[in-house]
Amino acid sequence: MNWYKKAEQWYKFAPTLTLYHGTTERNLLSITKNGFKPFNPEEVIDQTLWEYGYTRDMVPEWIWKDELNYRKDRPYIFFTTSKKQAKSYADKSYGEFQSSIANALIAWRKEGGISLSKKEYKPVVVTIDVPWEMVDGHKSVAELKEIYQNILSKQDSLLGDETLEEFLNNIGYEYWAKNPIPKEYITEWEYV
Repeated sequence: MNWYKKAEQWYKFAPTLTLYHGTTERNLLSITKNGFKPFNPEEVIDQTLWEYGYTRDMVPEWIWKDELNYRKDRPYIFFTTSKKQAKSYADKSYGEFQSSIANALIAWRKEGGISLSKKEYKPVVVTIDVPWEMVDGHKSVAELKEIYQNILSKQDSLLGDETLEEFLNNIGYEYWAKNPIPKEYITEWEYV
């Protein structure tokens, strides 16, 4: 999408919002087949440990318990307005939640003199266009419109050598979905 079209979309605040989700090829088939679904934190913990040949009863609780306590009431799907930010999430090779578990497991095994390598998966960014009411976020439509109007009024001093599209892509606001987002809202995905 060229910068003018993107700027026009931001200015008019179309009924849909373009968001990006950083993930890995490990999750891509499920996402493209079933859409985005809130996750079960216990299943994510068990699956991540299983990939390394462990179960919860084989490892110290600190490896998984803090993440479970943090995530059990927040099994949301997170998105951002910045493709660049989504790519950085995807680059974690797992996703934020799985990475925390894997890193803790690797650190624990290293203390015991056993070397584990982090599983590597290709990073992917999935793009969606969803109605505003399907997501919650840190910025409302009115706040984003005000931000955009400020950018337009100061673009000469703000942009420097960046295009408006590059500038907007660097502004990452998080949004999350508490309910499933059907696959029909996925507009594209790409390895990054």
